[in-house]
Amino acid sequence: MESDARAYNVLWPLARFDHRHNTYRIFPFFWSDDHTIGFPLYWHFGDPFGDIPRGSDSLWPLWCYFRDGEQRSLHLAWPFFNLKDYRDERGGHLWPLFGRYEDPTRRSGYAYAAWPIGWHTWSPTASSWTLAPLFHRSRGADGAERTDLTLLGGWWRDAAEDRTGWFALPLLGWGGSNADGRADNALLGLWHRHDDERGRAQWLIPFYYRSRDDDGRNWAIYPLLSGGRRQQDGGELWLLGPLFHADWDDTGSSHWLFPLYYYDADTWLTPLAGRWDSESTTNRYLLTPLFGLRSGAESGSWLFPLYSYRHDRQGNITRGSFLLAGSYRHGPHGGELGFPLLFNYRRWDEPAVAADRRAATLDGWQFDALLIARFANRSERAAVGTNALPVVTQVRQARLFPLFGHRIASSGAFRGNRTAHLPSGKVSRCCVACWC
Repeated sequence: MESDARAYNVLWPLARFDHRHNTYRIFPFFWSDDHTIGFPLYWHFGDPFGDIPRGSDSLWPLWCYFRDGEQRSLHLAWPFFNLKDYRDERGGHLWPLFGRYEDPTRRSGYAYAAWPIGWHTWSPTASSWTLAPLFHRSRGADGAERTDLTLLGGWWRDAAEDRTGWFALPLLGWGGSNADGRADNALLGLWHRHDDERGRAQWLIPFYYRSRDDDGRNWAIYPLLSGGRRQQDGGELWLLGPLFHADWDDTGSSHWLFPLYYYDADTWLTPLAGRWDSESTTNRYLLTPLFGLRSGAESGSWLFPLYSYRHDRQGNITRGSFLLAGSYRHGPHGGELGFPLLFNYRRWDEPAVAADRRAATLDGWQFDALLIARFANRSERAAVGTNALPVVTQVRQARLFPLFGHRIASSGAFRGNRTAHLPSGKVSRCCVACWC
């Protein structure tokens, strides 16, 4: 190895002397032909003070000087003082009192005073002024974009996108417009209005509401419990809650004024007289709705709360109720009479021979009382095949829970009006706390 191309290390890596590359260090100092460093405060690169200045010299944070030909920058007591002269940025600052920088190539820049309170920016296309937090204003060069903001409110516009907006703190409101329409709010949304492609609407909660769209109009006055809607095919109106109501459409109309009257196409009711149609039956009353008559497909009457009676003329079926809870039914093939929890009596009376020999029929009766007693005598006839004779099962039953129970069941073939029983029947009995 040549003497001028040797490298020496002393207490490596703290000290090194490299004659091959002319780099040397005794930590924390580093030096060579183009730099001198006293890590981490002093940094020197190149020759910022020579005939052809290019480089930097800094003792952070006392000073920092950069030079590249005609471009230069000086920081003193960073970040408080700076002077800069670059091709694309010129200016300086004495922070936080004032500062100003400009790009001469683009004719844009910014300035501030009492950072960050006062600001001004400018360019060929826009400019702005700010006095935080009291005021902010910005403008586009052609006036298409504008913004004005204060502590109490503000307004802005973007003509390129056809948008505007605003807010007002005393009103606790905000709003704006765009190509689709406009919307405004106040009192944190309690008051609102909009007008756009969906329609128009306005409300002030809890006082009123109104809207209009392609389907029609709607309105409401909340303190009066009143409102309504109007559409092309009809409408609806409410006044004073449920006291008055009216609705109408292409099929008809109805209205009422409680408790004076109710009216629609099939119904007319008042405290003294009324009429309503139910299918093919007309119901009428005079002087009081507690008593009335039925006519038409069904005939009958009612006297509330004693009874209600109706007779189906076509099916020859009689139905009714008594004392609000009891009910009864009577027809050609049986009937029923009962009162909840007290008793229930049912009777079946099918024809002797059914039109369809395969259909099941039932004859007899059953009586239940107080959910603990049952007495029954019934027979059920059912065919076992298309050409087979019907099979009849007869059941007789008596029980009184939990004292006793008695049940007899027998079956046989039905011939005409007679039943030929099979030789053996089935009998079951139970007593004392059993249920059969």
